[in-house]
Amino acid sequence: MTVSDQLSPVGRTMVQRLKYKEESLVEWENKVAAGSEEDAMYLLEFPTVYVIADGSGKKKQYTVYVGETNDIVRRTEQHFRGDRISRSDFNDLYLAEGSEMYVVANERFNKSLTLDIENRLMQYVTAVDRVVTVNNRRTNPQGRYYTEEYLDSTFNAIWERLNAYDPLLFPPAKKVRDSAIFKASPFHRLTDEQENARQEILQAVEKQQHAEHPSKLIVVSGEAGSGKTVLISSLFLDLLTGEGDPSVDPEFENMDAYLVVNHNQQLAVYQDIAKKLGILQTGNEKSGPERVVKPSRFINLVDPSDPVDLVLVDEAHLLLTQGDQGYSGKNQMRDILARARMVVAVYDHKQILETSQYWEPDLFDEVFGQCDVHIELKNQMRMDAAAATVNWIRALVDDRSIRPFPVPAGSKDSHGFELRIFDDPVAMYEKIKEINKRLAVEANRTHEKDPESPVESGLSRLLATFDWPFSQKPPENEPRMWMVDVGKLSLPWNLQMKEKKKKYEGSSWAEQSFTINEVGSTFTVQGLDLNYAAVILGPSIKYRDGRVIIDPSASAHSKATQQRTLRDKSKRRLGDELIANELNVLLTRGVHGLFIYAVDEQLQEALLRAQSDSTKTATVPLE
Repeated sequence: MTVSDQLSPVGRTMVQRLKYKEESLVEWENKVAAGSEEDAMYLLEFPTVYVIADGSGKKKQYTVYVGETNDIVRRTEQHFRGDRISRSDFNDLYLAEGSEMYVVANERFNKSLTLDIENRLMQYVTAVDRVVTVNNRRTNPQGRYYTEEYLDSTFNAIWERLNAYDPLLFPPAKKVRDSAIFKASPFHRLTDEQENARQEILQAVEKQQHAEHPSKLIVVSGEAGSGKTVLISSLFLDLLTGEGDPSVDPEFENMDAYLVVNHNQQLAVYQDIAKKLGILQTGNEKSGPERVVKPSRFINLVDPSDPVDLVLVDEAHLLLTQGDQGYSGKNQMRDILARARMVVAVYDHKQILETSQYWEPDLFDEVFGQCDVHIELKNQMRMDAAAATVNWIRALVDDRSIRPFPVPAGSKDSHGFELRIFDDPVAMYEKIKEINKRLAVEANRTHEKDPESPVESGLSRLLATFDWPFSQKPPENEPRMWMVDVGKLSLPWNLQMKEKKKKYEGSSWAEQSFTINEVGSTFTVQGLDLNYAAVILGPSIKYRDGRVIIDPSASAHSKATQQRTLRDKSKRRLGDELIANELNVLLTRGVHGLFIYAVDEQLQEALLRAQSDSTKTATVPLE
């Protein structure tokens, strides 16, 4: 079966499927050679990209290998004869009854373009929920080259044709792109800023790997949306496997390395990536230690007398700086440093949310101030918004001021980002449900053919500041849950509704479709992206005398408002700073849109006035 046509600027694209068997390869080669000379040239003589997949199990879960080659027949024969002897994964693919191979050709293919297509295919298939194993882990994104301008259009055409062959293995592209695992994928093509940071870190690690007294700490700082997670994920692949960028020191493969994160949602994403790439181990004596863990788990696993080579710490601002019920130490960062020869820590002080995470300035300087390398990421990459829109949000959070809207009410900015103030929380909730449903429909063409696949949620959610009571223990008046009540709006807080379905295993809160009926918080969205975020500013966020103010007494987040005992035994309240950080996290979640409703009347009036006072010309009316 052949799918081929002429597209501009894609160029002629061909995708062919055959059984992954020696006799099928011979038959396919003969058929191609006997057909069109042009087809034969592109398929047999030009560079090609290929996907080998086995989905023959009862549950239709796939094992996948993605590759590129200058000679598809010779390379496949190598897999059949040589690779299956030296690698069990190739032998398993060869022996599996249902294994198939997809050969991709394009008239614009050269070595660089095929390497980029290969890399992006790995990025996509790793994020597909039915793919349980990706056998290759090499990343090799290219720099500048002659046909790079055709990468996006060519890949989109290829993926569309693959989707026509098998929509379970190759679901609609939007569904893949909206998944949390895709957004944190180590196969992203890094920006120049991220790549420079990556190279600086790898060089520092390589230099210090065999040093008698290695440098201890590399710090990567940057605000929400600056690309820290993608950078740490890329380093995770490079340093935990030695099989990322082929230019990376091959000795990294033997490093005793870990990734540590103190956020349940993000931990689940990294563990899913690790499972698919064969990195994660179960933590028993036979299989070796776990590699993706929470900080307390790592601290308990490793003895300071036998430190590991390297620890990557994502969201280091969430590490505890005092003991709690699950941690008996005094400072998790110090405990990690004591158990590793080197630590790479990603940090953003504007995302510290609890008193137990607070760093006293002198202690911070003691630990972080003495780092050997400090890299700051400055580019905002999450919100696809014009600079004026980003500046409006930053002024609200950082300066606590409300400026006139960057675009008139009823308009999107030049990037298509939708910023809007609602005068009714029910109307805002209905709008976010409408957008969520529309985006879900766009991403869910697979579901009718595959009822067991996760129903894409549209990744648009209602969020709120932590100004309504919530506890992990259910309220006394069961079966009522902990609720967010605002006027006529009444919805349960996040993580209370349960649907014990396998299709939701490993999915983040926002990826589970039923959570559109809950209100999210920083606990469920920090570090993750939404398409649209609708945020209720509770009574802790007020407006007085022309300024936004924080009222900790109106917050229900006791871990942010309780007193912190400092090192000198004095006590300090940090609610103003920590609730402002909470506001920062919530208002920077949306990639394409942000809706706001404020409970405080004066704040609501000021926001609506800012929305109506703008005098700029609308460019894109809302639907």
